[in-house]
Amino acid sequence: MRVAVYVILLLAVIERDEAKHQIVNRHNGGRGAHSASHKPRKFSYMKITDNMKEKFVKAHNLARAAVDPPAADMVALEWDDKVAKMSRKFVRKCKFAHSSSSEREMKGYDYPLGENLFVGMSIAKSHTDPTFVVEKWDEEKMFYDFNTVSCIPGKMCGHYTQVVWSDSRKVGCAIGRCPSVDVRGSTKNRYDILVACHYAPNGNFRGEKPYKLGEFCSNCPIDKPTCSDNLCS
Repeated sequence: MRVAVYVILLLAVIERDEAKHQIVNRHNGGRGAHSASHKPRKFSYMKITDNMKEKFVKAHNLARAAVDPPAADMVALEWDDKVAKMSRKFVRKCKFAHSSSSEREMKGYDYPLGENLFVGMSIAKSHTDPTFVVEKWDEEKMFYDFNTVSCIPGKMCGHYTQVVWSDSRKVGCAIGRCPSVDVRGSTKNRYDILVACHYAPNGNFRGEKPYKLGEFCSNCPIDKPTCSDNLCS
């Protein structure tokens, strides 16, 4: 139920942004707008270039370095191609719904990988921009109460807590171009972009805070003793 609420609320945010995008297009004489017929006829992966990998990692680490209250043990995330394979496997489904724990199991880890999702439309170029996607997840921090370890009622914050989960050290992401993304059991919609990021180790353990409270880098893990830009490395 909690995941379903996250999905519904995230869709509301995306639809709001798309409305803004359409208004801008109208003001620009329709430049940059595309009809539904421009949706891809078959699935394809968007190539994740080295620059895009860097943008995914940088956006995550900027969010992690700016947590409030401060984190004593926040580790800098690094890109992992093996983790990204899990994301590629997921977006291939063209379904905007979190995968099961068993589907996120990965050799070498005791727990399933963590997972964040974003659904978008190809008519909005920002929806395939790594920085934009991660910032959308990070915006949920306004709805998270660190003291009660919960979201504000009626709001979502699970994407944010995974972004800033201090124990997560590896991230990998993928972007799929779909004929149509299955959203809440229906493909009759405008969504044709699906973005997924996976995390190792995973976060979002029920009842646990995403990081230890304290002065930045004051309690770094033994194998990450160096502090750089508020992050342990």
